[in-house]
Amino acid sequence: LAPEDETVLFTSNSKSFKDISTHWGKTNIDFVTEREIFVGTGANVFSPDSNYGDYYGKYVDWASENGIVSGYGNGRFGPDDQITREQMAVILYRFTNFLGVRPSDIDTALTYPDSAAISSYAQSAAIYCQTSGIITGRSGGVFAPQVTATRAEVSAILERFIEITLD
Repeated sequence: LAPEDETVLFTSNSKSFKDISTHWGKTNIDFVTEREIFVGTGANVFSPDSNYGDYYGKYVDWASENGIVSGYGNGRFGPDDQITREQMAVILYRFTNFLGVRPSDIDTALTYPDSAAISSYAQSAAIYCQTSGIITGRSGGVFAPQVTATRAEVSAILERFIEITLD
């Protein structure tokens, strides 16, 4: 995802978090932290099942300027709100458009067991995530659209997104 005519080198950059050794998302967390997409929440702590802080201002500004996030409308953005799984899907879907890598051959219907609970604004994004395998679902394959995404889930989803986008 480097700019055109730029070379980006990756070197070993492993991290050591004492709270992920037996966590289901350990390999995903290793992936995003080695690339410094995510950082820990404290000394040797990742907090895989927690949500986010408010360090993100400049990143939200960039994403807003580039049409990747837009807020709730009526001048309300909700920067302190926790991100839901369907909101995350929409952000990734819009980011594929920004990168010019959105696939044209995707499913035409949602098959998540709880697809009826997915908001209308997020349906196309959920179909993209379903087709690509970026969001495989929680237990029972449910999308859990209005459930807050954990740091571990976002790590797994970002790893899949990066691998699929670069493939």
